[in-house]
Amino acid sequence: MPSLTLVVSLEAIFLSTFVMIGQNRQAAFQQAKSDHDFEAQDLELKTNTDLTRKSICSQWSCIGV
Repeated sequence: MPSLTLVVSLEAIFLSTFVMIGQNRQAAFQQAKSDHDFEAQDLELKTNTDLTRKSICSQWSCIGV
């Protein structure tokens, strides 16, 4: 019959494995969310910059922009 120490050790191994799997999934989700947020903010910045340049050029009659 297995000793109590062996049973507790095996339980700790399994629990820590499941916790690590959960943490890895959570980290992957957070990375994907961060990547998406960065792309959205980058696109918004480029759009705002373009609109600002067009607005300034329409006021000052810029050529070639």
